[in-house]
Amino acid sequence: MSALLPLAVAIPVLSAALLTAGGTHVNRTAANLFAAAAAVAVTVICLVILLHPGTAPIVTWFGGWEPRNGVPIGIDFAVDDLSAGLAAFIAVLTVLALVMLAHYRETDPPHLQALILVFCAGMIGFVFSGDLFDMFVFFELMSVSAFALTGFRSRHEESLAGALNFAITNTVGS
Repeated sequence: MSALLPLAVAIPVLSAALLTAGGTHVNRTAANLFAAAAAVAVTVICLVILLHPGTAPIVTWFGGWEPRNGVPIGIDFAVDDLSAGLAAFIAVLTVLALVMLAHYRETDPPHLQALILVFCAGMIGFVFSGDLFDMFVFFELMSVSAFALTGFRSRHEESLAGALNFAITNTVGS
């Protein structure tokens, strides 16, 4: 079960990278379907984690880090029922956002789809984090993609002003 935790973050990040690598060679329908398929896969993974029977949190240690002498120093994901539920909720909302994006005609693929997937990965990584370092990294990933999503319609001054205000307010708040 602990092997699924990194996949919930890796799938959207790798999918966003593949969409971005495809660039303008990817048409809108293919980008929407690929991003939605990745989000559905993440949703299934998060639901499997949520419905996993057990009382103890699921913990995954990265890079060979393990607690030594009872001191948990390292990079880990620690998932309990609350974080698993939040991750499943985030994944379902991402699927719904990508379905709604199929009706939004003012964007060229695959940029918006990739940003939504990175935002999803940042949020899920944040709720799965078992240490402050990971929380900071995923908070920054989530913030940067949120700033870009806010100012995505850069042809409009209101969009850029909103993104700048959001970035300043969020940076001061964090």
